[in-house]
Amino acid sequence: MKKLGINIIIGSAISIILIVLAKLIIKPNYTYLTAFNDHVYSSRDKTSFSYDNNTISYKKLDDRLTIESSSEDTSDISIVRFYEDGRTIMAVEHKIIEGYIEITVDKKGNEHASCRFEEALNVDDMLLFLKYSVLFEIQRVDNDRINVTNQKIICAILSVFIAFILSFLAYPVILFNKIKESKNLALILIPSTLILCILSAFYIYFTLK
Repeated sequence: MKKLGINIIIGSAISIILIVLAKLIIKPNYTYLTAFNDHVYSSRDKTSFSYDNNTISYKKLDDRLTIESSSEDTSDISIVRFYEDGRTIMAVEHKIIEGYIEITVDKKGNEHASCRFEEALNVDDMLLFLKYSVLFEIQRVDNDRINVTNQKIICAILSVFIAFILSFLAYPVILFNKIKESKNLALILIPSTLILCILSAFYIYFTLK
């Protein structure tokens, strides 16, 4: 009974460790896409979009979002959008153009941009503004084969099984009986079991992904 109690305590502890690790590790696996000049730029973190050697960088500072782009088929541009009212300033092709860009997000997490102007712009400036405003339109693609919530539930169930298998195989037979005889063996087995727990969590994570 004493050993069974130890099994339950150890199994529960390992279960908690594995569940916490899986919860921290398992996050939505998205790819973000934006189209510009007939090219589709992709990003894994929604901050730096790239296509071949061309890069569009997004940076957030205070209440402003800055977009900078330098590529072979576009001029160097710098766009600053203020979150408070959507006011947007563009430095494009040696011109400063001002307008307002409103961002809406649909149910799938895709972002869409719409423009408005308080002052009349000439046709060329308006076309430039509309052309570069599409950089704010971002599509989110879910790469997960299994819903993230379901992944966490599956991992929680597997964690319990793995934890109690570990507790019954390793601790009562080897560690509990040998710890009094050899402290060195205990020092080897305890870290080894912890490492095994961590590896199990990563195995679950990569299997589900």
